[in-house]
Formats: sequence, C-alpha cells, structure tokens
Amino acid sequence: MLNGKPMKRAVVVGAGINGYVLAILLAKKGYKVTILESGAIAGGQFRGIQVGEHVFDHGLYIPQLTGHYDIDTILLENNSVIERTLQNKDVAGSIYNGNLNCDSIFMDLRWDRSLASKAFYDIAENYGAEDFKTSSTNEYFKNRFGAEAFDRVYKSIIQNVLFQRADDFDVAALKIFHLSRVVLFGNDISLEIKKDDYFDRIIAFPEQMNIPDNFIRHKTPSVYPEKYGLHNLLTSLENQLTKLDIKIELGVEIVKINSVENLASSITYVKGDLEITIDFEHVVWCGNTYALDCLLDLHTNIAKQMDPVIKQEVSYCLTSERPKVKNLYWLWDYDDNPVMRISFPHNYSHIPLNDAYLMVIEHKDTGSTDFLNTYFQDGKIISPKSIISISTPHEAKRGFFNFTNNNIELDRKFLKRVEAVVPKNFHLCSRRVSDGVFYLHDLLSSSYETVIAKGVI
Repeated sequence: MLNGKPMKRAVVVGAGINGYVLAILLAKKGYKVTILESGAIAGGQFRGIQVGEHVFDHGLYIPQLTGHYDIDTILLENNSVIERTLQNKDVAGSIYNGNLNCDSIFMDLRWDRSLASKAFYDIAENYGAEDFKTSSTNEYFKNRFGAEAFDRVYKSIIQNVLFQRADDFDVAALKIFHLSRVVLFGNDISLEIKKDDYFDRIIAFPEQMNIPDNFIRHKTPSVYPEKYGLHNLLTSLENQLTKLDIKIELGVEIVKINSVENLASSITYVKGDLEITIDFEHVVWCGNTYALDCLLDLHTNIAKQMDPVIKQEVSYCLTSERPKVKNLYWLWDYDDNPVMRISFPHNYSHIPLNDAYLMVIEHKDTGSTDFLNTYFQDGKIISPKSIISISTPHEAKRGFFNFTNNNIELDRKFLKRVEAVVPKNFHLCSRRVSDGVFYLHDLLSSSYETVIAKGVI
C-alpha cells in the first residue's frame, strides 16, 4: 500500500545497470517492482572480473550522465565518484601507422602535407552541406574527407579495429570509434577554422587537453567511481534496491507474456522446477532484444541470420613502469593487429596496486595471446622489461557487435516488427543498435523518455 492505495506493479526484465536504474526509478514513483534476470548473477558487465586479489573492469567504460535529474540522481546517490567535464571528460588518444598520439583520438594527417591539403580542399568543396546522410562508412568517409584521404587512411581503419574483412560497414560503427573529425592544422589555425559551424563538425583540434571550453561546453559530464571499479556503482545501486524493497529473481526463463486484448497482464517464467506467473501493470524490457523473437511469436530467426559477433578478449597487464601516455584514459589502435583499445585506469581513478600500474587491453580473440609478448617491443607505451604479468581470464571473453550492413538492417527490421506487436504496456528499453542506442547514457535517456511518453511515470 502507498498512502492507503494499492501499489501499481511493474516488472523489469534484465538485471544489468540499465535495469537497476529503471527499477529504482519506478519504485521511487510508487511502483512495486520485481526484476527478472536469466543469468545466475546480476550486474551485467559492471560486475567486474576477479584477477588474483583484485577486481578489474571488463574493459574500459566511463559512464556519462544523461542530463535527466531523475536518472542522474539515482546514479550518483551515496556514490563517491569523480565528475569529468570539458577537457577532462574523455581524454583519449590513438595509434596509427605505429605512431602514438597522446593528444587526440582523431586522425592527424599533418604527417603528409600533400594529403592534408587535398583533404582540406575536398572538405571545403562541400562547404555548407548538411551532415552526409548515408548508411555506408565508405561513403561517409569519402563525402566527409575526400576520396584520397579515404583510400590512403580510412579505407581499412574500421576493418583493422573490428578485425573483420568486409567491403563496408554501417555508419553506426562510427559512434564507437570517434572518426567524425580529422586533424589538419595546428592550434591557432584550427581555432579560427572551427569558429565556422561547418568546419567545426569536421576539423578536429589537435590538442584535446587544450581545446577551449566553448567548443565542448554542451557535453554532459562523465562519471567514474573515485575508487577503481564499476562494481562500486553497482554496490550503490544495489543498496537502493534493498532500501526500496525491489526483488530480483535470478536464473529465470521467461516462457510467456500473457495478454488480454492489447494489454500485457502477466509474465510466466520458470525457475528451477517451479513455474511462476507474476501480474503487473507495466513491463519494462531491458534484456536481450533478440530474445523477444520467440517470446512474441515473431520467429524471424534473426540470431541465425546475423553475421557473427566479433570475438573479443580482455587482458590485464601489470607493469612497474607508468605508461608513457600523458593523461590518457584510453587509446584506440587503428593499425592492423589484434589490439583494439588500451585503457589506463591510474589516469581516471584511484586503483589499489602497490608499485604497479594496470593496463586493460581489449583485443580480438585469436585463440592465442602470444602477440602481447611483442606488442610493447617498441617501448613507446612501456618498456617490455617493466611487465610484471599479463592475465587473460576466460571470464573476460565476450562478443562485440559486428556493425555490418546486414546486421544493422536486420536489427532495424526486427525492431519495427517488435514495435508493431508489443502490448501498450510493454516498454522496450534495451539496446537498439540501428537507432544508435547502445551506450549506457543513450539507453537510460531513451528509456526515461519512453516511460514518460507511455505514461508509466
């Protein structure tokens, strides 16, 4: 009972951080909430990996606030976090052609004056054009930076990072790899050029840590626990779940969504030997989107039609030497090798390691990690002699979404099918890659707007 009235009931499917936050939101708005999770443990990718006596993140992820008060206060409640804004928000670098760039994640073409000049000429020729509307990364790069820059630089970058040989990929991949701008000039000229809105969208400032505030003031802050480990965010959220009497059912298999006319009325699930039906007024789906294929009787067999996920591993390298990467939180490796990204937790949190530094290396699962023995041989990031240990736990294996045109188109069609058949009180709040909704802040913002638009809160 709430204020003498029966509480409305809601079911949240999926006990990742998105499900946690939405369950807390609904409970604060007066709902009696139950979370259903198919896995044996809750928390999803934020749970962490045990390596020796330490718990390390699955890879790099620094959450971003949404700008929605209701959501952000849940994320920050009783949580000791470091908020990062402006130049300190996302300090990232890159490796390209073997060159380590600790100042910018964007491609720097100044190493070839002729190529940089041609790229700027091609960019200027399209002056005033709106954002280039295309689903093709090839066309995107050609239209944005010119054919020569595409052929000599961008043609193979996505293939290298994703370790996939494909003719083309969908532009949704660009949200991950931050390749929408290019460095062509030094600081002073870049600042002058970026005063024009058109060039500002395409020309990057070469020194990220010195870019003026007015070019990045619109971005919401990033947050990360002061003490290393995203599992610390989970602990705060789980304390809120307990305080609000939110029940989590683990290890369940949902077998049916029961509906009356166009309203879902209950969910039937199996747990162990028991079959249980739970009633509700609203269901919020934060689980695997494609699990709805059978549950909603769509039977598209989307999972079998999709190109395989990119098999990825995470290795944890302890070194006695502080990596020579300035203040970088992470860097992308755009060259043709198994490494995708390296992050440096000592630059964005307080990590309890004695006389050692941690590097988190996200790389393709090639069946062997022998390449890591020679990856740091050039000494640009660390001296090979400083390596204390490299661990690659089996639990750190995962599948990375493959941004092929086929997968994005299948995702788009599937979402339309789902939206056409779901009951009015069924709210899809899970990943929608073809809509660009897969980062946590995108998921939370989209989910918040959905439950408001549907009159849930």
